[in-house]
Amino acid sequence: MPQAAPSILQPAYGADKSPMSGYQLLAAKLVGGLGGPPVTPMYRRFEALNHRLLLYMQADLVDLENELRTLDTKDTMERGYGVVPASRRHERWANSALAQQRTEILGQIGYKLCQYNKVMTSFVKTHDMPAPSLAEIHEYKTYLGNSRLIADEEAKFLDLPEDLVSLVREELPIAEELVADVGGTTAMAPRLVEEAAVPPPSRKEPESEGGHSSASIKRRPAQGYDSPETLLSTSLSQLALAMFVAVFVPVVTFAIIPDFAGRITVVALVGASVGTALTQSGLVRLLDRGALDWILCAAAYGATMAVVAWILG
Repeated sequence: MPQAAPSILQPAYGADKSPMSGYQLLAAKLVGGLGGPPVTPMYRRFEALNHRLLLYMQADLVDLENELRTLDTKDTMERGYGVVPASRRHERWANSALAQQRTEILGQIGYKLCQYNKVMTSFVKTHDMPAPSLAEIHEYKTYLGNSRLIADEEAKFLDLPEDLVSLVREELPIAEELVADVGGTTAMAPRLVEEAAVPPPSRKEPESEGGHSSASIKRRPAQGYDSPETLLSTSLSQLALAMFVAVFVPVVTFAIIPDFAGRITVVALVGASVGTALTQSGLVRLLDRGALDWILCAAAYGATMAVVAWILG
């Protein structure tokens, strides 16, 4: 009784359990569903054919572009060399032969340009794909030679390593971490059950002689808060810096601005800016002064700077 070919005796792959052979079995092997040493999927990039197709389409588009330019020149001449403005709506109503030809040319350009862009985009994507290694190509050839799934003539695409691309799927590293987490959780489950079954012993605070617990008598001082002395020192430093800016900046600008009104405007702007900065920093709220005090300070500052502006003028 003659034996069946080795490709027929391979295990089935997929929902149906029917035997496989040929390209069906090769596809199952590339997917990785047959076990054994893996075979890296690889295909030809067809770089030369892509270039040739793009060259042909480019030549056609250049011809159409020249035809469109010729029709545009005729249209310009008919409109008095551009004296009459162009109107697409008027072209549709007039329905002249020139307008019909240009519409037809534009339709052909749109169709071919769309195909041209698609081919170029797909070519760029395949051009950036990684190339298989020589070892992977040798493994693929060895598998095809031993299994004889497809004809030798159709397996010659592997003889062009410079035109091959690899379709290896990168495994996510997070999968291993998830497996480790699941294993660790499974190992911790019995211990958690044992700890939940035995209640922890109740803890009582040692009581002092007066009957109160030591925790209620002795408390730790709160940490992370500045002392009043530190806050006061910081506030005074900020206030001194603000006063220096409010006085120094206008005096410097007085040498540039000669008139008195301009100097007073600068004083008002600088004073308003400093006041806004002090309010947003929280210094006004921290000093806890009344509104009348701040108004008097602003008036004194304005009067002093007005006198300085008048003296330097």
